[in-house]
Amino acid sequence: MTITIYDIPRRTGRSLNPLCMRIKAILNYKGIPYRTEWVEYPDISATLRKIGAAPTSIKPDGSPDYTVPVISDPDHPTEDGSPNVISNSWKIAKYLDEMYPTSGVVFPRGTKSLQFLFDEHLSKSCIAIITPAFVIKTYHSLQDGSQAYFRQSRETLFEKKLEEISPATELDVSIRHTIGNVLLGMVYGFDVQPGNVSRIDYFFNKVE
Repeated sequence: MTITIYDIPRRTGRSLNPLCMRIKAILNYKGIPYRTEWVEYPDISATLRKIGAAPTSIKPDGSPDYTVPVISDPDHPTEDGSPNVISNSWKIAKYLDEMYPTSGVVFPRGTKSLQFLFDEHLSKSCIAIITPAFVIKTYHSLQDGSQAYFRQSRETLFEKKLEEISPATELDVSIRHTIGNVLLGMVYGFDVQPGNVSRIDYFFNKVE
């Protein structure tokens, strides 16, 4: 059978979410067949609750927050016979290593703690710096069914209009891109375990 990965579509019909793209890259690396279930932003919570996915975090108001990627794996069912549903890209990557260890691993022995440290610190620094510069670009790349939800949720999060979130001048954009490229360069020059593929390689698409 085939794993299903839940993802957000662009207008072009391709994946919008970088974390989903990385999970797909890992699936390709391992040679695991999968299909994509496209979900628009307003439908994510209801769709993921329906399949029994766990929330990935808790919102400030105390309600559960559901995000993609999520995978559904019918080849390793739960005790009641239903597909195994995994949320959170980190947990998905660990799950794929545990359940499909013979097709290559992305957590080479002795590297899990280092990769977790990367996730918690450097990756979040990169995202915090780079994300505002791409909010408008992301909005325009979404299909109509997601744009209104994306605008409302981001304007609530940043407490300003969508057009005010992204840098207003070319200089602002240049500065953000420069800082982002420096951080990315640090990652590209670093191997968790030389000679072996790791999840960090997929984080910045160092491996196709």
